[in-house]
Amino acid sequence: MPIFLLLLCLTAFAAPAVDKGNKADNARRDLNILLGLPDEADDLSLEEISDEVLAKRYRMAVTLYKQGLSAQENKEYERALDRFIETLKQLPASSLAYSRLFQTLRSLQKSSSQSGVTASGIQCRAEFEKGFELYEKGNLQEAYAYWKDQIKKSPACTEPLEYLKIIDAKMDSIADCYLRHGIYFAQKGSVSKALSEWKSGLAAAPGNLLLQNQIDAVEKQQKAFVDQVMNEADRLVKAKKSDEALRVLTDALNSNPDNQQIKSKIQAVSKDINEAVAEVMKEISKLRDGGKTAEALDKARTAAYQYPSSADLSALAKMLTEAIEKEERKALLDGSFRLANESIDAGKFAEALDMLRIIQNDEPAYPGVKQKIAAAEAGLASIESRKRVATGFNRGLEQYNAGLYENALKEWQAVLPEDSKNEMLKKYIADAEKRSAGSLSEKRKRSENEAEMLKLAGEAQRASLQKKFGDAVAIYEKALDIAPDNKSIAKSLQTARKELAVAEEKTLTVSDKKSEELFVQGIDLYREGKYHEAIAVWKKVTSIKPDHKKALNYIQNVTMKLEKIGKM
Repeated sequence: MPIFLLLLCLTAFAAPAVDKGNKADNARRDLNILLGLPDEADDLSLEEISDEVLAKRYRMAVTLYKQGLSAQENKEYERALDRFIETLKQLPASSLAYSRLFQTLRSLQKSSSQSGVTASGIQCRAEFEKGFELYEKGNLQEAYAYWKDQIKKSPACTEPLEYLKIIDAKMDSIADCYLRHGIYFAQKGSVSKALSEWKSGLAAAPGNLLLQNQIDAVEKQQKAFVDQVMNEADRLVKAKKSDEALRVLTDALNSNPDNQQIKSKIQAVSKDINEAVAEVMKEISKLRDGGKTAEALDKARTAAYQYPSSADLSALAKMLTEAIEKEERKALLDGSFRLANESIDAGKFAEALDMLRIIQNDEPAYPGVKQKIAAAEAGLASIESRKRVATGFNRGLEQYNAGLYENALKEWQAVLPEDSKNEMLKKYIADAEKRSAGSLSEKRKRSENEAEMLKLAGEAQRASLQKKFGDAVAIYEKALDIAPDNKSIAKSLQTARKELAVAEEKTLTVSDKKSEELFVQGIDLYREGKYHEAIAVWKKVTSIKPDHKKALNYIQNVTMKLEKIGKM
């Protein structure tokens, strides 16, 4: 058995205590010397043994071993033999203690057999020495078999018996060491390491039933497990779930990394998967080349789901997805571009501009988008210009109708540069310029009329204060003729008429009252611009009272006014 494995087993029972200080270091050094290890050998123990127990065992083993060495040097072989045996009780696998034990036994036997040596004794001694040579070379199993055969052939040769007992004990100790190591690995879930330990132990201690039973039991369990895995893998493959079968096999191999049957099955399933994937890839490529990108993507996705371990299928499905998204995006952009062109043709420039800018943001290099944006912006600017011209024209027209020709000119001249070919606008401007030129005289006339109106209003107020309501009404009417839109004069006139009516009512007859009511009714119609109706009412007044001067005057004045309007 290799010396390393032997020493590894020894450490399972005799690992040095972890202690601090020089005493602990010296104890470890002494123990390493006793076990035949380097001074700095690693602690390979797998069992937890208290420091106190270990330290006590080591100290005792070292003390006994040193006592045995001293007795052996003093040729006190029986005492030395006793000390080495006690050492081995503390450390059953100590190679140095065994070696010294054998040397002591030989020395003891030599000293006891120096007198009266027989021929058979010489023969037994010679056979024994041959076995001992094998032992000293480390060939324990060969030495054991040789001595067994010697005793079988010569039962009287009892000298090897003690050595055979020692070797049996040593083999049992070694086997127990490997057994414990294997159990440790098995409990940690590493069955392969456990089997390796037990098989190594069986090689070092052939025929050990405990090790053999452990090996047989685990191999039986492994076989049952492997059979179960194989059956499950076959079932999954038949169900076209090869990728799942590969996963099951891979998980099984992780717990049984040396199992060749599982490895072979993984290779076979992997080969089947690769062949199936290659075939599917060909079909997908054919569909894609034929322009059936959507069908190719569906097939790729299905295959990627069936074979999730295939990076090629996943990459192909991703590529096809991107290709379809690109096609859909292009179709969307083309559709938006077409609608934008239709909007431009329909004069919906703002709507077209919104769509074109979205296209440009998404795809700046889209063909023709810059030109169409420029066209839409130009169209939109044209519409805005027309709106400004129309708005300016309408504001100017309001000023023009109000007689504010200079204001109208400002509005129209401001928008003329945006529509220089607008002939109607030019005509209005020319007309406004003419009217504006004659507006100074009109302003002077309005100023004179306003002064006259204010003068008449003052006179009317004084007449009202003097209770001359008839004069007040007449004066207010003149003022109102000058400024027909003056609400203050109109209101004062209405008040004066009421006061006059109250004053005249006391002296008027029924016919007078009737004529006055009709006269006032005609005045109201006149103020409302209903001139013909007002004339008709005043004529009724003259039919009742032919000498009604006011009614006659109004009929004459309004009739003349209507004639002037008709000639305009």
